Amino acid sequence: MSRYTYVYTTKGVYKRVNNGERVLKRRRHFAKNILKTILLILIFSLSLLLSYKIIKYFTTSPYFEVKEIEIQAKSQRTKDMLKDISSKFLHKNLFLINPYKIKEELKKFPEFKEIVIKKEFPSTLVLIVKEKIPFLMLKNHKYILIDKNGDVIKTSFKKFNLDIPLIFFNGGDVLNLLPLDELNEFIHSSYYRKNMIIYFIEPFGVTILDNNKKVFLGKTNLVKKWRYFLKIKRELSRNRKNFEYIDLRFKDRAYLMPAQGGFNG
Repeated sequence: MSRYTYVYTTKGVYKRVNNGERVLKRRRHFAKNILKTILLILIFSLSLLLSYKIIKYFTTSPYFEVKEIEIQAKSQRTKDMLKDISSKFLHKNLFLINPYKIKEELKKFPEFKEIVIKKEFPSTLVLIVKEKIPFLMLKNHKYILIDKNGDVIKTSFKKFNLDIPLIFFNGGDVLNLLPLDELNEFIHSSYYRKNMIIYFIEPFGVTILDNNKKVFLGKTNLVKKWRYFLKIKRELSRNRKNFEYIDLRFKDRAYLMPAQGGFNG
């Protein structure tokens, strides 16, 4: 091998280069790259090991075990239910608990309106549940519990032990037909009584049984119509007139069906 090499420079002249120096430079450059690679591998390995140690500490340390489950709900029944469901998370690692899985499990209960799961480090799991508040109990071949939005909370063949209005209905799409706002206004008025027998019968709408006499109120202005009915009832009582039913669905008149026939009032 020749000791020298002649190379053409940018200045347009040939330059003599020592071949030994070129070989030495290449070796140094190669060794430098090897060292860089080894250093990077070492740093990466140490980082990986450190990360593993940190993750292992957080996911296995007794310090982060669930020692308390805080339940925020209004009813004691819901608190007891959530206590049973969440008890399996006691002594589990807080980092390894998936809140979304808990939320999906709780969504199976239709009485829950909103669910929030929080982790309070180092050792507390918090379950916050907003419940649907029962508003009406509907009765056909079974009992249906609904809230003010008409959302079904529960169904049962047995009557719910709740002090809320009961409405009988004769089938059909009652959940979409019920005038919930009107019923809410009527139920919270001074005219409503807990012993009232209320039906929802299409096409008559809200129907109240008063001394076995049906009063058809329709779906609007229930308070105003019931007030009008009480006025008619007083007049009929003074005149000692008996009737089978009163239809108040019309804006300009009331239709009364006496025991012997009918007339407009």
